[in-house]
Amino acid sequence: MAWETRTEWNLATNPRLTDPYGTIAVPDIQTTNRAAIPRPASGNAWSVIWGTGGAGTTAYMYQLLKATWTAAPTAGNRRIRANIATGESVIPVTPGETITASADIASNRSARIAVDFNLGASWVSSVASLWGAVSTDVANPSRIAWTGTVPAGVERVVFVAEVTSPGVGDWIAA
Repeated sequence: MAWETRTEWNLATNPRLTDPYGTIAVPDIQTTNRAAIPRPASGNAWSVIWGTGGAGTTAYMYQLLKATWTAAPTAGNRRIRANIATGESVIPVTPGETITASADIASNRSARIAVDFNLGASWVSSVASLWGAVSTDVANPSRIAWTGTVPAGVERVVFVAEVTSPGVGDWIAA
């Protein structure tokens, strides 16, 4: 019986390894998560915009910020948004790069995520996912995602969770 000596390389678990025989091309890893832990409970990284005439209360539940309306807005945005000038909610981007934005959202109304493209603290443009039904269980929210290309003239993004036409008692958690 002949015994052989064999060496194996597991390139899948350590992509920085190289194949000494040059038979396998190992691509560089390009994925970067620049929003490592944008949790609302981590300070003033997130805020609620109640809409014109709207008001409400907030609470932290299951690592989400929950906003409940106590006065219905008559116009304007109704959203939970990342603050554009503070800490971990300032997400730098490069024009032309492809990004994916995702958020865990629960609400008793239709919801979506939006991405505002900014130059400094000035708004440039925005995009959004489609409005849709999401989980009504804050402990088990729906994951909504949007993927697209960063436009020219932009250096940062602001993430937004929006709800459609809330009335008194309606809520969103993101």
